[in-house]
Amino acid sequence: MKIWRQNQAFDKKFGSIRPPSYPNEMLVKLCSSKKYSKLSNRLFTKRKIKVCEIGCLSGNNIRFFLDKGWEPYGVEINDNLIKLCTKNLLNFKINFKRLKLGNNEDIPYDKNFFDLLISINTIHYSYLKGIDKAINEFSRVLNKGGIAIIETPSEKHDALTNSIKKKDNHWVWEWGGFRQNSFLGFFDNKKKFYQKLKVKFSKVEIYDRSEVYKDIKLHWYVAVCVK
Repeated sequence: MKIWRQNQAFDKKFGSIRPPSYPNEMLVKLCSSKKYSKLSNRLFTKRKIKVCEIGCLSGNNIRFFLDKGWEPYGVEINDNLIKLCTKNLLNFKINFKRLKLGNNEDIPYDKNFFDLLISINTIHYSYLKGIDKAINEFSRVLNKGGIAIIETPSEKHDALTNSIKKKDNHWVWEWGGFRQNSFLGFFDNKKKFYQKLKVKFSKVEIYDRSEVYKDIKLHWYVAVCVK
């Protein structure tokens, strides 16, 4: 598949053995412990939780939710990525079928269907008015009191410092690679991210997360939102 050749996380010459297969660390913390977020605490009051992951990629977070006994569903943008997720989960003897084609702005599920929605580094693939459509969709598919966990690069991330801003939520990627010259819906700062989310969510907390990778600055905002 094309994505194997274009992304370092899939490229064996960068040390990859298989596609990403372990869950997002901040996601694990928020869904496993009460000490990280007051808002995510409500996840611990239910026995079984329906989870929608937008951009489930290779199923790395789906494995985590299955281990917890939750009921995950995955959404991806094309058939190749659906096949990638299915194949990688089979490597772990997981025959996973709850995968559908969709995107930020068109989630193929009924309103009020999920208890939890996950968007790890996907929301910014919408831009301009697409950001508003995406947030509306995230809210639509959640039930009352449902939680959305949304991660996106902050203004400190090298993805933004190496991109050109045209308008709010309209940036041009100039960092090279397969995204070169792509339009992305980055947020200028935490306040603007918060203001967008508050239009559709009653409560919003935003945390900072960072990683060190050689000389690259990686910094994200992680929002926990209640419908």
